[in-house]
Amino acid sequence: MNNWVIAGYTCSDHAQKRMQQRGIRKESVEAVLMHGDKRSHQGGDAVAIFVSKRAGGQLVKDRVITPALLERLVNLVVLTAEGIIVTTFPRKGGRLRRGEPA
Repeated sequence: MNNWVIAGYTCSDHAQKRMQQRGIRKESVEAVLMHGDKRSHQGGDAVAIFVSKRAGGQLVKDRVITPALLERLVNLVVLTAEGIIVTTFPRKGGRLRRGEPA
């Protein structure tokens, strides 16, 4: 696979496959990377990035993103390490825990 570059991050083959399997758009991943206000250390250099409902609401209010895009963002987690997108996955309710599905 050709490695995509999304918001300055190189997308790994694994992340590209997971995005395709899970129907996650590049636009959504880019928005999380650019506007994600929550970060969770996941061990080593890995960091999970996501958008909180509060920040997402403000982005819609400020007309930075559309309400439709917000619907996709509030449940999306992007896992990065050393400038690489390792994987993306839908967030289940509650706190993000180490070892969430890849």
